[in-house]
Amino acid sequence: MNMNSYPPEMMPYEKYKKYGINSLTDTDLIAIILGKGTKRYNVMELANKLITNDKGECDITSLRKLKYTKLIEVEGIGEIKAMQIMAVIEIACRLTRPLDIYKVDLTQPSKVAELFMEECKYKEQEEFYVLSLDVKSRLISKDCISVGTINETVVHPREVYKTALLNSANAIIVVHNHPSGDPEPSRADIEFTQILAKAGEFMKITLVDHIIIGNNCYKSLKNIGVI
Repeated sequence: MNMNSYPPEMMPYEKYKKYGINSLTDTDLIAIILGKGTKRYNVMELANKLITNDKGECDITSLRKLKYTKLIEVEGIGEIKAMQIMAVIEIACRLTRPLDIYKVDLTQPSKVAELFMEECKYKEQEEFYVLSLDVKSRLISKDCISVGTINETVVHPREVYKTALLNSANAIIVVHNHPSGDPEPSRADIEFTQILAKAGEFMKITLVDHIIIGNNCYKSLKNIGVI
């Protein structure tokens, strides 16, 4: 469709100026970020293409699954434009986090889960994080030490405690996500947690909790008696 066929008042910039940002559709918002289309696709078609999910439905949350390497393969999306889109996605992620994660009470599993819930919601691979804590249970550092597959991530206790030692941690909380959305721990999750806890006793670095993030839910292995 040629852009000339769009009524001027329906163009994203004009809608914004006349009716405000709340009047813009998801496609309009992406079109503003893109700025222009290509010879083959106008900017609205290109924007629509980016937010169309696997079922052929317009779904802006599908942006969360986009990877930089895939974006630059899309006709009309070069390296700079791909970086701009990824930057907007990252800004949206950061806006959902607490204003100061270093002041969050990490003794409460629900607070730890809140740090990761939105961030992990659309991840297609398991990721394993180590939260290093000081003597007052305040966050020193949040480190992703492993990225795995859709249903597992390979982590060794030495990588976990190496991270803790480098951060001079007094205690740690480990977190990983289940892309399936179900946070129920597997037998491997439970056994690994028990090994970590024993290693922590030897290292004099307390394993406070192991939290598994699902789709808007979580499971604390401390709360269910594993630790």
